[in-house]
Amino acid sequence: MIRDRPLILLAEDEPLEQRMLQTLLSDQGYATIVAESGQQAIVQAIRHRPDLVVLDLYLPDMTGMAALREIRAFGALARIRIIVLSGYVEAEISRQARRAGADAVISKGPSPTGELLREIRKFLPLRSVAKPSVSATPAAPAVLAPPASRGILPRGAAGKMLGRFLELRPLPLLAEEILKASTDPRSDVKKFAGILSQEKTLAARILTLAHSAFPSSSPAAARGPMQNLGREVARLGIPGVRDPALALLLVDQHRKASGAGADVTLDRAALWRHSLACAVLARDLAAASGGDAARTRTLFLAGLLHDAGKAVLDDVLPEEYPPVLARAAKDGIPLHVAEQEAFGIDHAEASRQLLIRWQLPGPVVEAVGLHHMPVKDLLKKSGEILSVVGLLQVADALVKASLTCDSGERILAEAPHALALAGRLGLDAEKIRTVLGHLDLQVQNLTLAMRLHDEAAVPTDPVSPSDKAAKTKIPRGLPAGGRLKRAR
Repeated sequence: MIRDRPLILLAEDEPLEQRMLQTLLSDQGYATIVAESGQQAIVQAIRHRPDLVVLDLYLPDMTGMAALREIRAFGALARIRIIVLSGYVEAEISRQARRAGADAVISKGPSPTGELLREIRKFLPLRSVAKPSVSATPAAPAVLAPPASRGILPRGAAGKMLGRFLELRPLPLLAEEILKASTDPRSDVKKFAGILSQEKTLAARILTLAHSAFPSSSPAAARGPMQNLGREVARLGIPGVRDPALALLLVDQHRKASGAGADVTLDRAALWRHSLACAVLARDLAAASGGDAARTRTLFLAGLLHDAGKAVLDDVLPEEYPPVLARAAKDGIPLHVAEQEAFGIDHAEASRQLLIRWQLPGPVVEAVGLHHMPVKDLLKKSGEILSVVGLLQVADALVKASLTCDSGERILAEAPHALALAGRLGLDAEKIRTVLGHLDLQVQNLTLAMRLHDEAAVPTDPVSPSDKAAKTKIPRGLPAGGRLKRAR
């Protein structure tokens, strides 16, 4: 992607300085983003790949020098231009900053703007700069030479960037409160319900997901209007609400891209439709194979989150990931194989690390991390690993097959390997056809109840099987995560 304006990251914690620098640079035709701490600066640099960083030497959580070293440690960021601002510049400070990787060191002094602009123009040569214009003729866009900071990642750099990104990116406040309460021995149902009650709409969505982790035939799956949150939490148990709550907050955090974007990018709406379909199908396949409540809940959460790593890689590698998506689609190779070849890690490993960061249950983390294990290796396993990972793989394959098939029979014909694996797990074709027969409707209703839908394209109320006239069929196939769309 070539930006129409150069992007500058301002790492500055003083609001007045922020506004001054943003105004100054905007007037000159530059785009800016702001980080108020060293950790934010590192995350923003990874996520947005700015063309230049202006870094205050004194930040509230860490020194600018430490942030500078961290940024320079990432191979993909090593050639970004970095200008360090200091209240005063001594020769030793300047030497240390340049040894750490600064391209220039400037004193904030009484009037640093002239020198700062000279340095910025030196590092970001423009043929023309888009400035505000009152004429009827639009100003010519700024033209920027392809940034030197973009290119092929050094081996191992993607894994390092992923780990640091997950470490520094904060969890939502509600997730932090849920995690704290769930590990506090003094917490009880009343306290846990009180935390959820802060966000009534979100609490309703969380309870919908919590009940949905049980197969539709289970009494635990049934629920009426949310009249007593404490009673619902007591009924499901704190772990039974905690894990779906974290899963939903994780999904919400990754529903939209936060990176720099590109002409070809990840279709996140399709990714989460596919994931929700996998969750429902994996849950019902577990029930049909005789799995207990713990296994059905594990498979529901694993199905929902197994491809979350695609969204994370899209955030961490906004320039490098889209070409990998394009190559996988063009050459017809599995996406996880293309990821491994390009980065040395794949989205299954990214998902596993993400779920560890969110402190989700071990069986869910393990199933997600292994969901691309070759079947010949999986069949050497036994017990829960074989059952859970195997059923997750079967669900994933069947949902993908539904992209081009309009009946359960055709889906099974399109996925013979999945059918063979299912047979090893105690599922025959008739059981699978029965489960598939209810899939579209269940996914549609859950999508609506969880508010994961495009409100302009679907009805606002769930559909009942008897209400044929009101039923709006989900587009066939519940698109698999990782399909491509072109930005408009």
